[in-house]
Amino acid sequence: MNKEIESIVDDLKESFVPILQELFGDDLQTVIMYGSAAKGTYVAGVSDVNLLLLAGETHPEAIMKLGNRAKKQINKHRLSVQFLTTSEFKNSADVFPMEYLDIQNSHILVWGSADLEALKIESTYLRHQVEERLRGSVHALRQALFASQGKAKLLSGVLKEWFGSQTALLRAVLRLAGASSVPENSRELVDAIGSTFALDPAALYPLLQLREGDKSGDAAQIAVQTLQFLTQLVQKVDSMEIGSSS
Repeated sequence: MNKEIESIVDDLKESFVPILQELFGDDLQTVIMYGSAAKGTYVAGVSDVNLLLLAGETHPEAIMKLGNRAKKQINKHRLSVQFLTTSEFKNSADVFPMEYLDIQNSHILVWGSADLEALKIESTYLRHQVEERLRGSVHALRQALFASQGKAKLLSGVLKEWFGSQTALLRAVLRLAGASSVPENSRELVDAIGSTFALDPAALYPLLQLREGDKSGDAAQIAVQTLQFLTQLVQKVDSMEIGSSS
């Protein structure tokens, strides 16, 4: 954990968790940080800080109050909070295999306890979600091209935000393919996808540079190259033979 993330975790323990404890009481069981902040790929001002809150009951009134009571912390750290009961979390691995594998492999326990290794993820469920997300990404990128009306600034912003959710998808694709290791670094991840599926990873390098703040690239060309890469990846995944469990 780098110093920036360590500072965020400390601040959450000091100023956010007490609000949770007051609102959810003894029923609050776990607060987990996941996503880019837990992986070491967090970009200040761009990335959200993803939190998973587990409790025994649903607590809709507490959830509503939290949005107001913790407004300062939510805005300060760009908090994106997911609320699940413990039973919902245990029983929904078949619905969110991609996300749960990501959490299993990279997380920071902010408060409470959690036995994440006990989750069993079936490869058949993972394949279904990966294919659905890949095809959805292709569709979303085509819609972005259409909606941008050729305006480079608008398209650049869309691409930067869009790519934030794609790294989790690419990691899931590697896990589906049985990769021995799944990189967290975006460049290494793209390279691993390229070598695993015999695709040219350089097609996504300009997108990585855009995400990192490089404004010199042609946004339209970046979108086209990315779309072509994803379309080829969909075809590769579609032809894979997958076993019954991960």
